[in-house]
Amino acid sequence: MGDNTKNVNIFTQSKYKEKCKILSNDTWFDNVRTNRDFLKKHSGIIFMVDRAEIIDYKNLTMVTPFGTTDITKLSTGCKTLLNILYLMETTTENVLVNVTEAGDKVLDIIFETAAGTNIDLYLGRVACPANTNLRYNVNGNIVEGDADFLDSLDFD
Repeated sequence: MGDNTKNVNIFTQSKYKEKCKILSNDTWFDNVRTNRDFLKKHSGIIFMVDRAEIIDYKNLTMVTPFGTTDITKLSTGCKTLLNILYLMETTTENVLVNVTEAGDKVLDIIFETAAGTNIDLYLGRVACPANTNLRYNVNGNIVEGDADFLDSLDFD
């Protein structure tokens, strides 16, 4: 790996869970969903993750492959990613975000997004990252490769 490889800081031990700024992404998303300018700016993320398109920003109505609904029906993974982007834009402090409920598809996007930023991740389940261009710092230990990553997961 090159010198400009970005670290993704991941914590899996239960003692870190209580330190999360965002423990429930569904609940915390209420802070984000009322910021219509933010949602417009990240409409591409919403489409990429959930194939959803906001059609009415006043009422926060969107069209998905499953029909028309409101923005609260985004997947938890999409909400998690939007919450992380919102924190990246609104705070410089280091924050820990629970990403346990995000699905594997969006988890790799979350890893890429959080790499080298002020966002640390709490992961309370087994996952195997697909991006080999990142360096994973799991519970304070730098790991490389799928096997080392899986071996480093400690859910005490």
